[in-house]
Amino acid sequence: MENNLDKASELISEKDFAAAKDLLDLIAGEDENNVEVQKNLGLCNVNLNRMAEARKNFENVVKINPDDAVAWFYIGLTSEHFDDLETAKKAYLKVIELRENYKDAHKNLSVLYLREKEFEKAIETSKKAIELDPDDYQNFYITGTAYTSLKDYENAVNALSEAVRLNPENALLYNNLGSCYLGLNKIDKALEAFDNSINLDPKNAMTYYNLATAQQLKGMKELAFDNFMQAYELESSDFYLGGAALGAFNAEKWTVAVDLYKKLVSAHPEKQNYEYKLACALVENKQYNDAILILRKLTTMNPKSVTMAEKLSDCYHRAGNLNEARDTLAKLLKLGKLPPEVYYKYALLCTQTGDTDKAENIFKKVIQLDPNNAPAHKDLGVIYLTRRQFDYAEEEFKKAYELAPESAMVLFELANFYYATKDHAQARGYYEKALEKRPDMPDILLFAGMNYIELGEQDKALELLLKARDITPDDDIVLYHIGRVYYQKGNYEAAKQFLMDSYSVYQGVDTANLLAMSFFALGEYEHSMHLAKHILKMLPDNVNALLLAAKTAIELMKIDEAKEYLGKIMEIFPDQPEAKELYGKIKGE
Repeated sequence: MENNLDKASELISEKDFAAAKDLLDLIAGEDENNVEVQKNLGLCNVNLNRMAEARKNFENVVKINPDDAVAWFYIGLTSEHFDDLETAKKAYLKVIELRENYKDAHKNLSVLYLREKEFEKAIETSKKAIELDPDDYQNFYITGTAYTSLKDYENAVNALSEAVRLNPENALLYNNLGSCYLGLNKIDKALEAFDNSINLDPKNAMTYYNLATAQQLKGMKELAFDNFMQAYELESSDFYLGGAALGAFNAEKWTVAVDLYKKLVSAHPEKQNYEYKLACALVENKQYNDAILILRKLTTMNPKSVTMAEKLSDCYHRAGNLNEARDTLAKLLKLGKLPPEVYYKYALLCTQTGDTDKAENIFKKVIQLDPNNAPAHKDLGVIYLTRRQFDYAEEEFKKAYELAPESAMVLFELANFYYATKDHAQARGYYEKALEKRPDMPDILLFAGMNYIELGEQDKALELLLKARDITPDDDIVLYHIGRVYYQKGNYEAAKQFLMDSYSVYQGVDTANLLAMSFFALGEYEHSMHLAKHILKMLPDNVNALLLAAKTAIELMKIDEAKEYLGKIMEIFPDQPEAKELYGKIKGE
């Protein structure tokens, strides 16, 4: 028997476990109570992954020798294999009772505590393992994992940093360390850790996902999108598809976001949040009809959802269907007890659809709910200003300014109030403050420019109006006022060019009149007469057009026609001095 035992030991040292097992089975058949045979047979079975037989071998050992710590350790190990965690735990505790410094028993027991979510015990046990073997990185990894589960990220970082020091080529350690840095909001440290992990293992989808999460928190949306997509390419699960879809959404890659959310909706039609995100992406991608279909379905299924109703209203608004946008919010308001912001949006839509009486009442409701709502005071002031209720308007604009003195739009509307009441000096100061906040906003540039025209500062007006033109080159009102300034400065050719551009966008009477006057000043009388007659077809009693037609007719030597126009003026306005003077001259001729 001894020779066979020696031979078996030799085979085990050569890792020929199958041959050793065959030999040991023969010996065990002769003497099943031989502890050494049972232990060696158990080791062979462990290495051959025959865990049931191995556990039986080690159980035989402890029946014979209940103080054999090694046998108890392997009972624990084989019990873990079968997820018999309670037996495994008792076995490891027995090992520690017999041999307090059995380091692997402490390590394996700490892992069991982790699996059972007994994190404090896991920390206590793994720290004992560290005392026994401070060079085993796994002990620090276990400690760090337990601290992470408790969200004690400071201690987790300390433990995992030590694990990295001991094993700097382990990608998983860097990944977990990065996650802890995220928990501490140390984004730069997290980015560094995730980069190190990817350098060591460029095929791990979770690391790319974590890196993208950190980049997203850092505002690096394009890079985050790339790495979310990389994670999804490496592992095409719904989890990584969701990350890629969200990354595309946040990076405003709307076409990609639509495609990815369509896949999620197809895979999970029961998840309304995916449908909602798809609808939001469709809205941003200007696919309004598709978005409306989804949002109408969602709002029908969730009639009390403020968020979904607001999004549907916003979609109608963007699609140019203001009435539907307003009516969608009107239905929502019937629920009552809504945030002031919802009432405010409804009031704006009432204004835009011409129902200023309703808008006035709703703005007042907003102010009742939130007295310090500066935009509501401002927009209520705009309604009063439109009605020329100047005292009420001034009160609301000044209250808005008191609440939000740095708001560009509040400054702008207060300036507009002073412009409308012809206090152009006051208006100037507020327009300048508004421009400091929003120097590239076309409306502020336009109205500030118009105010400078009224102040007689044509050069300053022209500077602002040309800036507005650069931003909105097809805005007929901007082009008109540029032409107006050039006309006042006597540059009739430039005035003509800008007024023609304005007139090509919108054939307004004021533009036609000033363009006709520019033609007249340049001696292009036929063009001047053509426009004057065009205006008179629409407005036969327009005194300015009649006067211009008369002056042009005189230049064209059409005296009878000129008399006719002048006579018409004096019927309307008998004391019009220029008409009387011209009529006197041509009558004398």
